[in-house]
Amino acid sequence: MQNWLFDIRSRSFVLLVVGFVILSLLVHFQITEEFDQSIISYVSGHVGNPLFDTAMQIITESGDSFYMLGFGVLMLLIKKTRRIGITLMILIVLSTILTGYIKCGMDRERPDFDYEGAPFP
Repeated sequence: MQNWLFDIRSRSFVLLVVGFVILSLLVHFQITEEFDQSIISYVSGHVGNPLFDTAMQIITESGDSFYMLGFGVLMLLIKKTRRIGITLMILIVLSTILTGYIKCGMDRERPDFDYEGAPFP
């Protein structure tokens, strides 16, 4: 029988899951705290740069599930890519649910920035 979604026994899938679990544990036990603080200080030093602010806004919005849902619906409409569209829609729902649980489990405070940057388009 053909694997409909993906082969969960594939080497790349297993490596990605193991890498994600290791990275999650490093964050949970605050081993990455020094690195996180250096990134936060770098970002806070560049607040107000219009190019940097626009780039960060684009990066932030690219992970929005509404854009991905639109892309998934587009994939569902095209007959050749319908299977990929269904897979994408299922993965979007699963990742949204999983992200909510992981954020609650990590329970890290967000950096406290006062936004002083350029207005977003």
